[in-house]
Amino acid sequence: MLLYQSEKKKKAKEYMNSEHMKMYRNRLAPAKWTHGSGEVSAYHWSKKYEQSEKKRPFGIVDPDMTDLLRYVEPWIEELSRCDSSIDRVHFSEAYDMFLGQPGPLHCKFPWCQDVRVDRRFWESLVCVDPPRKGWVMDEHIELWVAYMWHVTPSHANWAMVSSSFVQLLLQDSLPLWYADGKTYNIPWSDVDKVIIPINEPKKHWLVAQFDIRTGVVTFYDSGQTFKEEWRDWYVSLRECLKVIVNDFGLGYGTRRSHTTPFSLTYDKGYFGYLYLVDDDFKLKPLNLVVPSFPRSHDNKNFPYLDLSAVGTSQGIWCFHSFYKIAVIWNPSLKKSVGLTVPTLLSHRVGHKSFIAFGVSPHNMDPTVLHISLPTKGHGRLFVSWFSFNTKHWHPLDHEKLPRESIRIKRSSQAVIGRYIFWVASEKHVQNESTRYCYKSFLIMSFDLISMTFQEVEILESIRVHLPIPFTVLAHGDALVVCGNILTDVNNVFCVRILELEGASLTGRILRSFTHQSHCCLRLLGFTKFEEPILEVETPFQSEHTLEVYQHWSDQFHNVCIEGDAGTFFMGPYMESLILLN
Repeated sequence: MLLYQSEKKKKAKEYMNSEHMKMYRNRLAPAKWTHGSGEVSAYHWSKKYEQSEKKRPFGIVDPDMTDLLRYVEPWIEELSRCDSSIDRVHFSEAYDMFLGQPGPLHCKFPWCQDVRVDRRFWESLVCVDPPRKGWVMDEHIELWVAYMWHVTPSHANWAMVSSSFVQLLLQDSLPLWYADGKTYNIPWSDVDKVIIPINEPKKHWLVAQFDIRTGVVTFYDSGQTFKEEWRDWYVSLRECLKVIVNDFGLGYGTRRSHTTPFSLTYDKGYFGYLYLVDDDFKLKPLNLVVPSFPRSHDNKNFPYLDLSAVGTSQGIWCFHSFYKIAVIWNPSLKKSVGLTVPTLLSHRVGHKSFIAFGVSPHNMDPTVLHISLPTKGHGRLFVSWFSFNTKHWHPLDHEKLPRESIRIKRSSQAVIGRYIFWVASEKHVQNESTRYCYKSFLIMSFDLISMTFQEVEILESIRVHLPIPFTVLAHGDALVVCGNILTDVNNVFCVRILELEGASLTGRILRSFTHQSHCCLRLLGFTKFEEPILEVETPFQSEHTLEVYQHWSDQFHNVCIEGDAGTFFMGPYMESLILLN
């Protein structure tokens, strides 16, 4: 009997150690990962498994896992739990049983279809990978970024980028698709800060925060840091992140303010005023510090009353003075820069001159034009331009100028995209013997990239609806043409909002209205409800008031702001990093 029992145990042992039983056991997973031998993990961390994964179709999805993750809600960390330690991994029983399942544990998350994870992802997450170091993998960060976008509240003032962002910057690439709203739904122009995950290869993860309003990049690093950084990788990282401020911040750090829609300037008596204006027309004073310029008799700042608004573009204002000084001002940064117009152009005999301004959208470079044209008759225009990138005045080539018979009106300019628009006129001789002349009105544009003037073609179907003469105004991406038509009885004020495609009119009138009034009106802008904001005459001819035309009542609402006639100028208030450096 003992011999029989011994033989039976021997055969059972041989059977359990047979190749057949080994294959069977490999098909069965232990109830928990901690009960296993570790062979399954070792295989999935091997190069053999990596090679097999490269041949596997990407579209494999665990349907049960996808169903579980479909209704994942925003995660809120509960620090009151018993396992709240941040330097120790707590391996729950449920997670242990999950890892105890056979196979690679493939999964694709419903909020990120571009990343597929396997057993390595799950084991590394709880530090049970073979090295027992719990390295954070690229997949962990990519899914975290995608998850944050998935649960982003509508009022969020931040954006986030992939871990590939900094790697592309280090390779001298410029991944603009992260900032323009194409990769993620929210462009940088709509937020205050950007969160940037950064990986020091095979060593360490950290995160940086880019404040768009100030241009400051703050590092949050749990590793060792130094007051004076000398490590090569960190030094190169700091240099590459300057690109964010110079190219991304300037390109995408310009946005409309949600609380302060306008900036307003006007004169009254011997004083000039400059305000931020909210939706209820409550005024908040602004302080424009005008830089000092060397002058022949003193070195004082010019009084604000000597400055007149030229225009605004990308949140930047331009003023000019009687002394041929241009002042470029960023109200959101409270910073201004002054430049002197060349004397040669300023004192050309028989010419009058004026300043134009725009910010080129492809590099956010403020550009000032000085246009000098004859006071009488035909004659050549002289134009020079100054940009902050070149820091010099450059004469414009003759072939880039408008024809000599065209005269640009300096009373209004509109900057839309890369183009500056003006009203212009051209004198025509109808009869050579009688020298009878007539004047036609047209629209001229200037391309801030090619530095070229061009006449804007106005279709006859639109021209017949335009008041003569008219002025132009920018309203978003559309061009506003408006003016007063004087009749024997009263004045008719006409507004036409025209659709643009580049520098060309498409032929569509987006919106229009007319209003009969006892006096001439001047359009300054629109409220958030698309109500026109107008400068209106008062019984005192030298004094005008600011009023809002309400479509629903066909009445004007006086907002109780009064100033000298023709001195009102209003532009959108935008937060911008231009002039930061």
